[in-house]
Amino acid sequence: MDWIILYITGMIMTATDMRKEMRIYKTYSFMWWMCCICILLWPVLSCVYLVAWIADKIKEVAR
Repeated sequence: MDWIILYITGMIMTATDMRKEMRIYKTYSFMWWMCCICILLWPVLSCVYLVAWIADKIKEVAR
């Protein structure tokens, strides 16, 4: 449970750092939302890849 809290705070800190570096000060600007989506989307995509990899390994073992 603790690692989830640390992970979320790390993602928020990364997003705010990107916001400062890109000089995006409007909270609801398009680039700000794109940065948030990109930062939060990569773990989802990596989990999908992991599930597909595990399913492929199970199919190989079943042969």
